[in-house]
Amino acid sequence: MRTMKAAVVHEPGGPDVILIEQRPIPVPQNGEVLIAIKAFGLNRSELFTRQGHSPNVKFSARARY
Repeated sequence: MRTMKAAVVHEPGGPDVILIEQRPIPVPQNGEVLIAIKAFGLNRSELFTRQGHSPNVKFSARARY
């Protein structure tokens, strides 16, 4: 099984809650594409979410990647 690295956050907190995990590479379904990400950044709203300031966000939910 091929794997990829994923930056994940399971709980609110500082930069130390951002974990790098190995995940299986998803297989695209009909009408989907798989895109290889070479770099990423966090904007201010994502920073607030990581810090726990977005009350409607549930952590540990499986994200589409």
